[in-house]
Amino acid sequence: ALKYAEPHAKMKFGYITESNRHQLKNGDILTVAKRPALAAKDICDNITGAGKEINVAMAQLVGLSRDYVFALEFISLEGVTKLMAIVEQSQLGDVQMLTSLLEAFQELMQHNIVSWQALTENFVKKFVNFIDRS
Repeated sequence: ALKYAEPHAKMKFGYITESNRHQLKNGDILTVAKRPALAAKDICDNITGAGKEINVAMAQLVGLSRDYVFALEFISLEGVTKLMAIVEQSQLGDVQMLTSLLEAFQELMQHNIVSWQALTENFVKKFVNFIDRS
């Protein structure tokens, strides 16, 4: 898979697809990347891990969750459900992990693939408790 980024435009990148390839401009930077499905699977597998593995996965998730193609793949693998389970089971290790999870979760939800109504009451309560403690 290929990803593109506009020079000097932080955070504006994405996977190249048939529907967005017309947006490429001369000077855009192309990089070889894992296919969105493989990246989503790797991250889903690692966010339920422990230690450094989960921190790396969360950092990758934050970077990729802005991309619609990746978000579709991640959500289809029940990734949002896994993120909610991490919060509900109080598996957030530190403030940085909480920050990464919240940022990735927000980005994923902004694609409007999953309804905000899907959030459980327990998830919301736990998240509020984590934020209050921070």
